[in-house]
Amino acid sequence: MRALVFLIGSLFLASFGALAAPLAAQTRFVAIAFHDVVDRREERMEDAVTTQSLVSFFDFLVADGWTAVSLDQVAAARAGGAPLPDKAVLLTFDDGYRSMYERVYPLLLAYRMPAVAAVVTSWLDVPANGVVDYGGKPMPRSAFLTWDEVRQMQASGLVEIASHSHDLHRVVLMNAEGNTAPAARTWRYDPATGQIEDDTAHRNRVASDLSISRARIAAETGRPPRALVWPFGRFSGPAVAAAEGAGFTMALTLEPEAADARQAMALHRYYPTRDPDLGTIMFNLRFAPPRRETVRLACIDPARFLTADDPAARDAVLGDLIEQVRLLGATGVILPVVDGAGVPLNGNSFGRLARQLGTRAGVEVYGGLDQAVLDQLGGSRAAELLAAATRAAPIDGFVLPAAAGMLAQAPQRASSPADRRLARTGADHALLRLFHPALTLDPRLELILAGFGTPPAFADRQILPAPEQQLKALGWRAPEHSGRIVELLSGTPDAIGQQVQRLQREGASGFALCPWHSDQASVLAPAFSSATFPWRP
Repeated sequence: MRALVFLIGSLFLASFGALAAPLAAQTRFVAIAFHDVVDRREERMEDAVTTQSLVSFFDFLVADGWTAVSLDQVAAARAGGAPLPDKAVLLTFDDGYRSMYERVYPLLLAYRMPAVAAVVTSWLDVPANGVVDYGGKPMPRSAFLTWDEVRQMQASGLVEIASHSHDLHRVVLMNAEGNTAPAARTWRYDPATGQIEDDTAHRNRVASDLSISRARIAAETGRPPRALVWPFGRFSGPAVAAAEGAGFTMALTLEPEAADARQAMALHRYYPTRDPDLGTIMFNLRFAPPRRETVRLACIDPARFLTADDPAARDAVLGDLIEQVRLLGATGVILPVVDGAGVPLNGNSFGRLARQLGTRAGVEVYGGLDQAVLDQLGGSRAAELLAAATRAAPIDGFVLPAAAGMLAQAPQRASSPADRRLARTGADHALLRLFHPALTLDPRLELILAGFGTPPAFADRQILPAPEQQLKALGWRAPEHSGRIVELLSGTPDAIGQQVQRLQREGASGFALCPWHSDQASVLAPAFSSATFPWRP
């Protein structure tokens, strides 16, 4: 086993050179979010890894010079103390499975590696012979840690106990249509009043839960947790404020990015699922895709859904739309926040469309607002609509009209999602003022601009009419940057197919269909689908 691990380590050494350089900075590191650990592959659920895979991973870390760091070291680096090692990795284990004590803890002792264990306090408080409501699925209490085991691991000095909330590891009702979403991210809908909670009620609900969790851990271990691990990795801006108010100084997410100790309330982690092999785990920990990002966006017209006569008709329209999006091969959809007459979409309708497309079609969902609607509404009203859409559904971002006259520019070589979020905090721009109210509600939101030009530092992507020959000359079609440019396709299905093939040869990897007629999905899919990228003759 060790010989194999050393061989894999040598194969990855060259590719990890690109990762090691940025990680040499004082505060940057990588983090990984494990869950259950089982002995046999047939025992695993989606989020489990086998003991063999975990041992292989630990062996590789030792062989390749990685250092497992503690939250103490992360906090020290943030405060300007000792810098983190060049190859620093934070090991975390979510949900408080019993395997944390039975399988992981002995390995941590053997390898002398620190780790973080995140527990849901309401689950640990269930009586020994009881049943835990694990995200809507009943599981025996014996599948999870006991408080005695938690105390024993903490006493070793290797395991830090974090909160995974008291009772937020579940979904709650988000609208009158019956859709549900993660509790810490969702503005909960009350069927008795027909209203969703406002920002204050949402924050207070999360704050109450986190305070209970922190108090329970302090009572059982003698030490209140400083770290919060968001259930499902989902949270809102008010929820972050609630966590800070409850006394947490660190929060861990499930964003697939490198972590930075300076951003202590948003420490990102890679989440391995389906028991990946060692090569897959280490590949994903690089957070640097070897080829360009593939983007396929389609604009959704909600008219048929909105005008359907009854619930059964709406269900049929929505079901057909979801299947057509899947058939098309889109990676994301753009859903307008107003209808064809410029009237804001009802929160229930927008929320249902967004949630169902995201979960059943498996695509990212972006709210859309064009220049004509923006001019009609005015900046303040438009900003309110974006915020309302953010409360209505856990969407991924917004597509907004680009300011006229944006100049073409070469891409910034260090551009990453974290860099772009940082650029948004310091820039003063009309689009950012429009976007900011929504961003305070969900800090994860992406910003896509539509119109001529190339993305400014604060934009995640730009949709523009194809072709833009200057893009290639400036370097925007290089693999590491082309995913930020989304080329707008037009014409007949045959013409679109030819456009895609030609632009792919030039280095393009992002395409958008606006407008898109869902009855053309089967015809457009062979050229448009992300499954066909990269195109080869």
